[in-house]
Amino acid sequence: MKSVFGKPDRRIDSKTGEEKICSEYPAWMQDSSIRELEADMDTREGDINGGYVPHDEVFGAKQALNDIKERYDDIVRSKPRYSQSEEQIITEELDKVTNKVTDTLYSRYDQLKGKGSIARPQREADLNDFPCIEINPEIAKMFNLCGMSGGKVSRNQADKFRKIACAYFGRDDASREAIRPENNTNRRPMVGYVNERFAKRFEEIHGEREIPNFRNSETEAKSPSKDILKDNGVSVKERLATAREKFNQPENQDNGKVVEKVKPVEKAKRVKRTPDISWQCEEEGCTFKGITRQKGAHMARHGREKKLALAAKE
Repeated sequence: MKSVFGKPDRRIDSKTGEEKICSEYPAWMQDSSIRELEADMDTREGDINGGYVPHDEVFGAKQALNDIKERYDDIVRSKPRYSQSEEQIITEELDKVTNKVTDTLYSRYDQLKGKGSIARPQREADLNDFPCIEINPEIAKMFNLCGMSGGKVSRNQADKFRKIACAYFGRDDASREAIRPENNTNRRPMVGYVNERFAKRFEEIHGEREIPNFRNSETEAKSPSKDILKDNGVSVKERLATAREKFNQPENQDNGKVVEKVKPVEKAKRVKRTPDISWQCEEEGCTFKGITRQKGAHMARHGREKKLALAAKE
């Protein structure tokens, strides 16, 4: 499959003459840099069209604007277009890696109580730096993951894969906090914000509108349609109207028939509890006198005292 890194992310090595990926993350997912580039294009174009550029500098200003537009288009083109089957492979690998990373994260309870891996900083450092997360070698090559050994990568490299894949699918669960155990209870990834200008240019270049690529067959299968919103040929709107009419009728009538009122259920009378009987502790050397309700707590105290005395002897 095609790499997620495109032309803007590659440079020619002056020594070997080979083309190498020089970016940690692909240019198409750097939203802040893309917006700065868009703002720069708007400013330069506004200055040229508004007559703010000196006459002898117009040619150079237009050339500079064209260079920026060309770089912007290179970034748009660098975003890969995977087929549905390829996206399915990446999605399955993303879910698998996410589960494996989640298993290595301590919970916030462990952090507050000083338990778990937070109490072992060396273990956290090893998970971050040494291969421990299993991943498909083909996926690792596509996403330019480093330090792979035995079919595994470090947790930091797994995070890199998750961030790029989530950016491609428009998901919002790329951070570790989003997948930490107590934050991930029945949580479904949400589709994030899409740069409309970038999407429009993507459509112009590739001939189709760019939409969030994340697909979930279960969600699509369960999503309500116009046919599903009907029950025995009756739409939801019609059922609500019928229910509203019944609700507005007098409470003692139903289509002209007298309906007997339902008698309210009588609450059970409270039974008086029998009074407690006086009780005296039979332990040797104890002169406690009370009632039977105090017996359990008092005997538990004797048990704790015996355990402490036994521990002191040992």
